Amino acid sequence: MYASSIAVYDKSDAADGAAVQHDGPAHPTTLYGVYKQAEEGMARVYFQDRGVSSIGLRPATVYGVGRDYGLTAAPTQAVLAAALGRSLHIPYSGRSHLHYADDLARIFIACARSEYRGAEVFNMRGVVADMGDVVESIESLVPEARGSITYAGPSLDLPEDYDATALEKVIGTLPATPLREAVARTLAIFRSGILSGELCGH
Repeated sequence: MYASSIAVYDKSDAADGAAVQHDGPAHPTTLYGVYKQAEEGMARVYFQDRGVSSIGLRPATVYGVGRDYGLTAAPTQAVLAAALGRSLHIPYSGRSHLHYADDLARIFIACARSEYRGAEVFNMRGVVADMGDVVESIESLVPEARGSITYAGPSLDLPEDYDATALEKVIGTLPATPLREAVARTLAIFRSGILSGELCGH
């Protein structure tokens, strides 16, 4: 098992906003995306030359406890800021594809336990949400945070939706926790950590 990324795609790889298909074209426009595409190629060659099976997954924005760093960690950082009573600015906007960390972990475990033979990389479906939806979910759970979590800036230049049929044929139906429920779970874990002293808020 290994993690690739939807960074192997460009927004133009999704025809007219449709979901990206399993065997659809991938034209990365960042060094990170090219690196991930090379990683996928190496996995295929390892199977070809040495018979090493692998499953690669292409997650989008991952949010939830444990997602600490990077540009797209901002939704998780916003939940933590609300739990701590602090303000936070999310430096991008628009609609994007989101994977709740617990859902993603379950998908990785199911793939690792599968009897799949070969070397394939799969897209996954999580939830599609506007950054305003993320902020609204936080404010609905922490009313006192209203106005303290802001967002602005360009949208992520990536497709919004992905067809996961090929992966579901390997491991079955994928978990996809609704946005508000996932934010609530993340908030509860952060609050527990703050109360126990595990999260000091520095």
